[in-house]
Amino acid sequence: MRMIRLAENRDRPSVMKGEGRAPEGKKVAIFTDHIGGVYVFTVRLSEELKKRYSHEVHIITYESSSPREETAVKKLAAASHAMHLIPRSKTDQEDIDSIHAVLRKGRFDLFVPNYRHAAYAAAAKMSLRTPTGVVAVCHDDDESYYGLLESYERIVDAFICPAPSMEERLGQRMAHRKPDIRCIPHGVPVPDTDMPHYGGGPIRCVYQGRLEEDQKSVSHLIGVAADLERRHIPFTLDLIGDGPEEQRYKRMVEDLGLSGRVEFHGYKEWPESVSLLRNAHLTVLASRHEGFCLGLAELMGMGLPAIAFSCGGVIEQYVKDGVNGYVVPWGSVSLMADAIAGFYGNPEKWKSFSTEAAKEIRTNYNMALFAARYAALIDETPLRDTKVRCWPRMRPLIAERNWGTRVVEKMGNCLSLW
Repeated sequence: MRMIRLAENRDRPSVMKGEGRAPEGKKVAIFTDHIGGVYVFTVRLSEELKKRYSHEVHIITYESSSPREETAVKKLAAASHAMHLIPRSKTDQEDIDSIHAVLRKGRFDLFVPNYRHAAYAAAAKMSLRTPTGVVAVCHDDDESYYGLLESYERIVDAFICPAPSMEERLGQRMAHRKPDIRCIPHGVPVPDTDMPHYGGGPIRCVYQGRLEEDQKSVSHLIGVAADLERRHIPFTLDLIGDGPEEQRYKRMVEDLGLSGRVEFHGYKEWPESVSLLRNAHLTVLASRHEGFCLGLAELMGMGLPAIAFSCGGVIEQYVKDGVNGYVVPWGSVSLMADAIAGFYGNPEKWKSFSTEAAKEIRTNYNMALFAARYAALIDETPLRDTKVRCWPRMRPLIAERNWGTRVVEKMGNCLSLW
């Protein structure tokens, strides 16, 4: 792997070359950041396309500013044929210009903006002169994601939802684009390790994800732990991840006297988590909304039954209530505790659920299916006709930037200019 640093000019981003090059197929660019589910999705999609298909994958991402980000950059580089590093800017316009410069010079067949407004705005700017196809992935069952795709619908050629319920909702919102919307679930790698085992002793629960409240509502998991403690159910709760509210959760655990029950393990890349998970029994989730929830599916693939709050019907595509886990109404701490307690001292029940959890993920959400579905999508998505679906020249690239762009956007909508 070698790094090529170019002049500090936003029209000339730096490029990191990965190993190898696809001899044929389409040239695909993917934008991502360094953390979270979108980063994991990008690494896995790039790895699989590079390994199994002839498409040439380029990743656009920010230059690293910490050891953790440097690790992420190296993983992205190894997963792709080439990586383009852009400076982390202070303004949307600088981000748009940096991403657009890569797209203009790369002349890609396809671009996946993922989830940043600036990436979609760069694609909109590019649409005026370059016939690059755009694939939009709706990564979360949340208004902000649906609104983003609606805003840039004009320049998107295909819409991907990782859950059937999201495909249906997006189709209801954009009925005229239904033929261009499809469901492609994320892929889940399964490590080649022994399946976990439960012999009837204390139940070890594990949560894998960000430690924050707005979406993940981790405080509810601590509430479940307190409920189990009151019931005298022997258990531990392992929290794998970090986030903005980690210190708050640690104080909650201490105040509730759960220090011996709830353990914080910090952020770990997926392969690093495996050794810790070998002794786990259940995976738990308290999210308000999700797009697929890779963390939950990964642990189920290892053979851990899932106990989760319902979050918009997304996880129900693979968590089969009463078969490989339980889905309880959102916020029902006592019902989640009931579900966990139902496995205590019942190894036969646990074994049945564990077998079904692993079977569901390994059969229906494996990496080969994931790659094949995306490869087919790439093959089918044509170059856009720039005369048919380009961005209106007078329309703001990001409508919410300031009051002036909001006024122009609203006037254009009222006059049916876009």
